[in-house]
Amino acid sequence: MNEPSWQDSRLKRAQVAAIAAVGYPLVALLGRTFRWRVSGHDHYDSVVASGRQPILCLWHGRILPGAVFLKRRGIVVITSQNFDGE
Repeated sequence: MNEPSWQDSRLKRAQVAAIAAVGYPLVALLGRTFRWRVSGHDHYDSVVASGRQPILCLWHGRILPGAVFLKRRGIVVITSQNFDGE
């Protein structure tokens, strides 16, 4: 028998909605303070120009700035189905 997932819980769904409602504006505000130094971007551009899909990896400590830098670029993210992955 399948165990209920966190998605079946009204409380957990409410928590996800609250985190998103508060977190998105905070991340957007924080993202405005980041300064970027990019090296190797020509490699990314050449992969995209060739019609291939690049694969990017980020250290855990760089996920937030990476997400801000890469937004609106058609990036697909793999994450767990656990509550913390939501």
